[in-house]
Amino acid sequence: MPYELTPHLFSFHAVSALPAPGRLEGPASLRAWLAAIVTLWLATAVLTGFLHGAELLVAHYGLGQLAWFSREFAWMAPIAYALVLLPGAAVLFLVGVVVRRPWVLSFSTGAFAAVGAFGLLLPYSQVSRLSSLILSIGIAVSIARAMHQRPAAVLRRARFVAAAGIAAIVVIAPVQHLARTTRESRAIAALPDAPEGASNVLVIILDTVRAASMGLYGAPEPTTPRLDQWSRSGTVFDWAFSPAPWTLPSHGSMLTGAWAGGQSGNWESPLDDRLPVLAERFRDRGYATGGFVANMHYTAWDSGLPRGFARYDDYRVSWGQLVRSSSYAQTAMVRQLAAARTFGGVITALRRHNLSIQAKHEFDPKRGEEVATEFLEWQGGVGTRPFLAFLNLFDAHQPYYAPPEFRHFAGGEQYATYLGAIAYLDAQVDRILSALAQRGVLDRTLVIVTSDHGELFDFKRLSGHAHNLYLNTIRVPLFMRLPGAVPAGMRVQQPVTLRDLAATVMALAAPDAPPLPGTSLTAAWTGGTVSPVISEVTKARNIDAKYPTAAGDMQTLLDDQWELIRNGDGRLELYAYRADTLQEHDLAGDPGSAARRDSLHLRLTSLLRDRR
Repeated sequence: MPYELTPHLFSFHAVSALPAPGRLEGPASLRAWLAAIVTLWLATAVLTGFLHGAELLVAHYGLGQLAWFSREFAWMAPIAYALVLLPGAAVLFLVGVVVRRPWVLSFSTGAFAAVGAFGLLLPYSQVSRLSSLILSIGIAVSIARAMHQRPAAVLRRARFVAAAGIAAIVVIAPVQHLARTTRESRAIAALPDAPEGASNVLVIILDTVRAASMGLYGAPEPTTPRLDQWSRSGTVFDWAFSPAPWTLPSHGSMLTGAWAGGQSGNWESPLDDRLPVLAERFRDRGYATGGFVANMHYTAWDSGLPRGFARYDDYRVSWGQLVRSSSYAQTAMVRQLAAARTFGGVITALRRHNLSIQAKHEFDPKRGEEVATEFLEWQGGVGTRPFLAFLNLFDAHQPYYAPPEFRHFAGGEQYATYLGAIAYLDAQVDRILSALAQRGVLDRTLVIVTSDHGELFDFKRLSGHAHNLYLNTIRVPLFMRLPGAVPAGMRVQQPVTLRDLAATVMALAAPDAPPLPGTSLTAAWTGGTVSPVISEVTKARNIDAKYPTAAGDMQTLLDDQWELIRNGDGRLELYAYRADTLQEHDLAGDPGSAARRDSLHLRLTSLLRDRR
């Protein structure tokens, strides 16, 4: 049925007969056309944004999966989609002004619907882009037909959706902030009295920092001059190993005391609530608890790690995060366009039109300085109550970030930036500890500085971490400081596992509280025994065949001199890691090492069986 634009704003009326196609005539009709385009633009944006958010909430709360999105996604996504659709809305308005034919309204409605539907389908890599496009066009045709047949009814519904969506955004954003603040206030108010003279606890995780690249551990580059100085007032563990070669199971093990394979945090699933965590133990003792993290892939609110924390700061509330809240902004093509510095780079990105999306959403980076500031501001507000704080600093994780003043290291650009990132984090740790010293609380604080895993740089044709168990992937720094309880100037040569971190914190700061699994690392200076050093990793989905985990789950066992690696296909590797720190010589096939290999393999099998 044909239709015409009336001079009334936001108003379209179907008419039964027109001798010629309707035309846009006069300012009033132009205003009505603009109002129609704005209505369709806003309605599509809020509907797409809220549906996208609903998809992620179902995945997280319904299916128990990691979602990789900000808690502010509920109000950020509609705005992000509005920005995506804005250029198209402007073009469609101009088309209507120039063409002035009745089909333009139906076409515009269909165009908005197609872009919105395609955006909702983009994250599903199982569906080909061509199939998604065809499905989106089918949806668009149906909606365009409805507009052609019942323009007044469709526009009325679009106005309602747009108005309701805008109202929801205006309400959700402040309510969300107020709810979080209120929740923290109530959690603090509900705390019992803390024990007299209780020590504070500060755990700083330098994400992806390997021991071998730190001056503190003999690296030729002076990456940690400040930690070198602080180390004289505490204990350094020279051979500390992460329980897993990547973030979530490593953090899960450190905070629960469970083996990496004995907790639920994995590639797509968060840490569940079956195991008690450090923050819960100290919350129940009257501690203020705060988490301040920069790794949004595996330490954010959906990771399960925030349990027990009254305050937990993760994603930034910023324009950068808002823009990243649409599926289009997550595509490789848009990232390449954003990174392009020349016209040729723009043309290349457009020619490739790569619309793939990573399962782990891109996020607006939070630098170490910001994490340090968040913690120090929070700590300054807890008053006399003891605190437990957990920090994750992400700058040494790919894509590696170092401010210009820290980019003075030699080597390839990537590795030099990595070293600069470590030096930058060293400065942030110094800033934190110095501030606590000025406030008079440092010497009453158990300080632990460590890492969740290391990194490889073209080692055995491998780079990165997560999918192997070689030395530089799992050997991490570990420094502890608490005057009167932790020896000053001590270097521990015994190999230890970060799985014992939770038990150590409990022994030093809450010895009379219910314990957590593991053995306190205080045994390293009191003549006791610590837990066996095991690290393990499960096979990820769709893993590249070049990675060792492509053959299946892997485990490693280390003793004072040797590392035995069991690959997913059962193949064993054996390295004398103290003498051969670069692990250039696999001795598993050496007849002279067969007895050692078999003994370690038997012990590893037994330990894993007992753990399960």
